[in-house]
Amino acid sequence: MASSTSNIEDLLASIRDSYLIEVPEKCDLMEQHILELRSEQSFAFAFDELYRHAHNIKGASGTHGLNVLSTICHNFEDLLHLIDHQYSNINDSKIDDALKYIDLMREESLTFNTEHYDPEKIKQKLQAIDKTFKKEMTKGLFVDQSRIGVRYCEQSLATLPVKLTVATNGMEALQRLLTEKFDFLITGKELASLNGIALISALRSSETKNAKIKTILITSKTNIKLPYPGMVNYVIKKDSTMAKSFHEVVSAICKK
Repeated sequence: MASSTSNIEDLLASIRDSYLIEVPEKCDLMEQHILELRSEQSFAFAFDELYRHAHNIKGASGTHGLNVLSTICHNFEDLLHLIDHQYSNINDSKIDDALKYIDLMREESLTFNTEHYDPEKIKQKLQAIDKTFKKEMTKGLFVDQSRIGVRYCEQSLATLPVKLTVATNGMEALQRLLTEKFDFLITGKELASLNGIALISALRSSETKNAKIKTILITSKTNIKLPYPGMVNYVIKKDSTMAKSFHEVVSAICKK
């Protein structure tokens, strides 16, 4: 039994190592596409190819247990979301950051099986790159105790330059709103420990930097009573158009 398990582990490691050999070549292609982003004529094709390669590498890395490589790709996708398919959003800083991500992907794949492999050092480099562009991302807090709800919201906002933090109940959300900086809040009406309307009311009454942020209330009801007009900026109904409404509202917030 132990021998059988060992054989399977050896086989999986061999498949993983074969995949790692392919990554530097993929990085070379992505590097070329990044440089092509500078040209308006080649921008659209290059952007789509970058997103496709990053998504594929992220998925394959997760399958092979290459968590650091998968994280690098995920953060690279965040940078692409910030560019948002818009040539006008390209500048030297974003090009430089994109190339740094590719360098990290290459370093991770080339050193993974060597004595020089230092995942903590690579993570530190990754954090340094993240800091340079994530300041530009719009930060939102989404309150929902359902994993399905969280996934639905994330998918709806996937193409926007948004960094989404999740809280599972009203009290947790309020604590985070009182201590962390956010640009918008999305919450359902019914929550554990503190409902959505009470949460927004408490936020508006606070003297924190988040007191005046945009708020989005999700509800299945047609008419809801609020303590006072203007307390909630947007009300989104739970129906077949909810994903589209999410995207349109948050997109408008990102542009302000």
